[in-house]
Order: sequence, then C-alpha cells, then structure tokens
Amino acid sequence: MSISFSFHSPERRIQRLAPKLLLLFTTATPAVAAVLDDVSFSNRLQSELRYFWEDALYGQTSPLRPSIAWEPEIAWRGESPISLYFKGFARENFIGDSHRAHADVRELYAIYEGDSWDLVVGANKVFWGVTESRHLVDVINQSDLIEDIDGEDKLGQPMLNLNMQAAWGRMAFFVLPYFRERTLPHDNDRFRLPLSIEDDPAYDSGDEQWHPDLAFRYSHYIDSLDFGLSYFNGTNREPVYELEISPPAAAGLPPQASLRPRYTQMRQYGLDLQYTVDSWLLKLEAIYRSTPKDDFFASVSGFEYTMYQIFGTDGDLGLLLEYLNDRRDERIDPVQGDDDIFAGLRWAANDIDGTSVLGGAIVDLQGGTTFVSIEAERRLRDDIKLEFAIRMITEAAKDDSAFALRNDDYAELGLNYYF
Repeated sequence: MSISFSFHSPERRIQRLAPKLLLLFTTATPAVAAVLDDVSFSNRLQSELRYFWEDALYGQTSPLRPSIAWEPEIAWRGESPISLYFKGFARENFIGDSHRAHADVRELYAIYEGDSWDLVVGANKVFWGVTESRHLVDVINQSDLIEDIDGEDKLGQPMLNLNMQAAWGRMAFFVLPYFRERTLPHDNDRFRLPLSIEDDPAYDSGDEQWHPDLAFRYSHYIDSLDFGLSYFNGTNREPVYELEISPPAAAGLPPQASLRPRYTQMRQYGLDLQYTVDSWLLKLEAIYRSTPKDDFFASVSGFEYTMYQIFGTDGDLGLLLEYLNDRRDERIDPVQGDDDIFAGLRWAANDIDGTSVLGGAIVDLQGGTTFVSIEAERRLRDDIKLEFAIRMITEAAKDDSAFALRNDDYAELGLNYYF
C-alpha cells in the first residue's frame, strides 16, 4: 500500500536525492565544524527487529523484519540572529518491507530570530495537540506510515513560518507551498491493504502538489488553562481511496481492481485545551472540517491523572482515559475513532536510566475492534537506549477499516546508539 512516485515528480526527486543529501551533510560536517566553532553535530543509529507472529493475509513473506536506521542532526548558531538546522532520516530494510527502505529530510531550515518574533524558511516539523490517542488538530505535516501505523512519524514540510510572541499570546502564520503525499505500505510490506494502490494519486486542485496551503494558530494560557485556536485551508493530508477497475490483463482473466488515493481540499477549524488542577490534566481537541463531499465535527476529550511516588518508590503512574468521536460520513471516508474509548497507563521510574512504559488500548464501542499499543524504553548507557513495542488489533469487525490489518500484530525491539 505504498505510493510510487513518477520520475518526473518533484517528490520522487526529493526521495532520490535524500540519501545523497544525508551523506553530503554528514561527511562535510567535521570539516565545517573545524572552521566554525558554533556547529554542533549528532547522530542516532538504530538497529531494529520486528516480529509478526500471525500469518500474513496477502502473501507477504518472512515474519522477521530486521532493519537499521540513521538520523543525523546538525545545528549552527553564530553571533548573527540567523541559525541553520538539519535533521535527516534513512532506513535500510533487509527482509521484506521493500518500501520501508527510504530516506527523508525531516528538517532543513533557516530561522531568523527578532526581539519578539522569528521567521522559519525551509522544511520543518510542527506539532499541535494535547491528547494521547489521536491528534485531530495536528495538520501541518504528512504522516510517514511506512515507519509505523500509529501516525506519530512525520515527513518534513516545506514552509514559510512567521511566529510572533506578545503578552496576550503567540501567533503562528504558515504558508505551505508544496504538498507531500502520504507514504504507505505496499506489495510485500506488512500493513498493506488487500488491493494495490495506484502510483498516480488524484487531486481536487489543478495545482496538485503545488497548491499553496495556509495555516494559522493562536495559543495562550490563562492561569492553569492552556489553549490553542487553529485554522487550515489547503490540501487534506488524509487521502480518500477510490476504487479503480481496469480491463483484464489477458483474455479470460477478471478485471483488475485497485485503489487510487485522492487528496481533497479542506478547511479546518481547530481547538485544543489543557487544564491543570492538582494531579489532573483535563484535555480536549476538537475540529470542524469542511470538504467538497462532507462537513463534520470530531473531538477527543479526556484526562490524565498522575499518582506520584507510588508504592514508596520514585516512580509516577499516570492513568489516561479519552473518548474519541468523529462524525464524518464513513461511506466516503472510513475512519478509526468514530465512537471509541481509549484507556492507558503511563509509568515513569524517574531513575537515571530514564525507564518508562506507556500502554493503552482504543476500543470501538460499536463493533468491538480493539487496537493495543505498548511502548517501553530504558538507557543502557549514556549513549545507548533500548526500546520495545507491541502493537495488536483484536476483535476486528468485518465492517471496520482495521479488519484488513487484523493479522499484522507485531513485537519490535530497537537498540539506539547516540554519537
């Protein structure tokens, strides 16, 4: 379920150039650092092993999926008000998941800092939101679904971003001149859909990927209440999949069915709130989205309650509970979280090794489909960190969009080396 970009596409050229850019920046940095004292350089090298214990539904081979990932980061800040930042990402997959072998420039931008404002030019990652289970208001960056199905990994977004800070709040203005298509699993990859995905997506806008998107966010706080108001007008980061029927490949064979992603235009109004009272965090994300075929309201609301130094230890335990409601027309765009409950636990040992565990489940109140996620991490040394994750889909209803992924449960072990 991956989009293969045509060779004349700017996006395809970016993906082909990304590994060369990563290598160029990394090899050139020591020489640059020798001349400029204000350059900092760091790397994260990860070895990862995924194990899928269920038989694949669509002929994918090998339950073991080993890979390595490399994430270089460079920052330069001199005496001038201009700073430069670069963060790259590349993964090489050794067995299966051929489309998971990819590279991307996550961040590459210059920032000019004034007295109470700053201007960012280049590719960057911007996060909006407060809830745990789903980030409705977070619409700037595209999701990188070949990294993980939870949507937390994002592609770098080209932008012009002006931020202004005042006593009455912070305003952020965005001009997004280029749209990035969603990366999706395909062929022998796990998490793929039963039907293949067309290489050439459709767009509502005649400008296609070059449609200029606009966004704005105002954020502030009043006593214990932090809030944000946001607006987005442009290309929807979430594609709608349209069924395509092609003529048979040969006489006597059935017609070929496939899915073609379509990126519609949308306007979205967003609100995020977080209220702190004692050990409680009360959270809300709500949006109203207007598209050519559907206008709808969606929200995630809930709380996190933290118990400090549980059982006489230094550890803290957080209890999380959220309700997900999405009123979009599922005949047009099926979605998880239309009427769901999320419950989870967050434990932090507060030790020198940074040991922590986050686990939870999202349960569909109508069909019973349950998505379980567990993540844990711990430093083995100052420069080595161990990560572990489990993701499962259980009780998947046949009319649920997660039914196609019901056999893609997996456990993942990652070892990160920082240098």
